[in-house]
Amino acid sequence: MFLFKNRTRVIVVVIVFLLGFAFWLWQETSARTQNLRVAFLDVGQGDAALVLFPGGTQILIDGGPDHSVLGELAAVMPPSDRTLELIVLTHPDADHLAGLLPVLERYRVERILETGIRKDTALFRKFEAALAREGAERIVAGQAMRLHIGKFAVFDVLWPQEAHDGEVIDSPNNLGVVARLQYGATSFLFPGDIEASTESKLVLCCKAMLDADVLKAAHHGSKTSSFAQFLEAVTPDIVVLSVGKNNRYGHPHDTVVERLSGISHQIFRTDEHGVVVMESNGRAVMVR
Repeated sequence: MFLFKNRTRVIVVVIVFLLGFAFWLWQETSARTQNLRVAFLDVGQGDAALVLFPGGTQILIDGGPDHSVLGELAAVMPPSDRTLELIVLTHPDADHLAGLLPVLERYRVERILETGIRKDTALFRKFEAALAREGAERIVAGQAMRLHIGKFAVFDVLWPQEAHDGEVIDSPNNLGVVARLQYGATSFLFPGDIEASTESKLVLCCKAMLDADVLKAAHHGSKTSSFAQFLEAVTPDIVVLSVGKNNRYGHPHDTVVERLSGISHQIFRTDEHGVVVMESNGRAVMVR
């Protein structure tokens, strides 16, 4: 009986080890397929999305409100990978910024793209110090720019179109980075926390660039964003709402959900679905 129990224990340990190794191997290889993956991370009431390109390059767009982004990154990145090629900080509000502090401690960051807008807060001063220690190359968004990533991917910064580097602005939502990712014939739009006034300006200046298969809904589904004219320009097949459960802002607003439902039959919410992972082969987007 004693030998039987020991043998059973050994078999269980071996099975657990093999399952763990298989999961590790899957994570290592899946990030290096020929498909693009975009993971809208479940960070509560905030924004964070990770783009994983074929070949291993990664872009993190915002970091959410706290340390929860680390667990989310660990679940979708290869375990041996401790480098982020680019971080995009759309604007320096806490629900987009705070999670970048532990990210800068845990990962090596090569470049950071931001507006240069400052906030007079302790959190922002900590971020500046962490960024200085990291020594990442700094890219300031102040005009339309395009980054080519690999053979088939283009990352366009559509907004802001004027420089605000060094300016202290308490409410920077409408001056935040709006970016569009094109991979083959598929596209993703990341509008940060912009509101109706900036949505209208983008329709006037950049309507042809707004069309996207996937839209990360602006400002967590706030009633001040996602107006009809803007949504008609984007015409997304899939919409993602990055929101926290039972958040105190009432996001997403019922009227916004109704508008979004009118243009897309596929709406995903991080408060209901958790992390939302999409994969593109350059021809179509699949939700995992």
